[in-house]
Amino acid sequence: MASRLINLCFTDLQQLLLNRSDVGATDVTDSTSTGLPNPILVTRVDERRFGLPATAVERVFAVVEITPLSDAPGVIAGVVNIHGAVLPVLDLRRRLGRPSRPSRPTDKLVVVNAPARRIVLLVDAVEGVEEVPEAALVALDDLVPGIGMVGRIIAGHEGLIVVHDPERLLSGAEEGDLERALEELVE
Repeated sequence: MASRLINLCFTDLQQLLLNRSDVGATDVTDSTSTGLPNPILVTRVDERRFGLPATAVERVFAVVEITPLSDAPGVIAGVVNIHGAVLPVLDLRRRLGRPSRPSRPTDKLVVVNAPARRIVLLVDAVEGVEEVPEAALVALDDLVPGIGMVGRIIAGHEGLIVVHDPERLLSGAEEGDLERALEELVE
């Protein structure tokens, strides 16, 4: 698979993509219809690589203190304040059934614009953005119906990258539980 890895300096990812000279603003937001490569933000949890459509990623931050949120779904580590907005933090480690651990100074927070809400993913590392041709993205629902939050998979020279679908980061029940827990936080 031919791809190019772009180093991130953990600034506004959307701005990074929009300012690149080889891809214009229109191309980034609609890469599938133009036939251009799809930008995928590649993250890491333990030794496993995961991706997100880079167009859904707002920012990447160094980890900050996460405030626990009582009565939130088990995959929610808590909330953080990002420029005045209180956002829930989904611990990707918990989502994957891995043992939770205290956050480390090297961990990253990825702010994702999911259709239902802005949500923050807690990951071990962010490797960068890979530009992946549409043909290299395999829809997992075609292989394993009902796979959940995983939308596609990339088979690359460094192994598989599981690409999460921002629309399916939380189940319907988890979304409802999170909404109630956030409402209690405000009261």
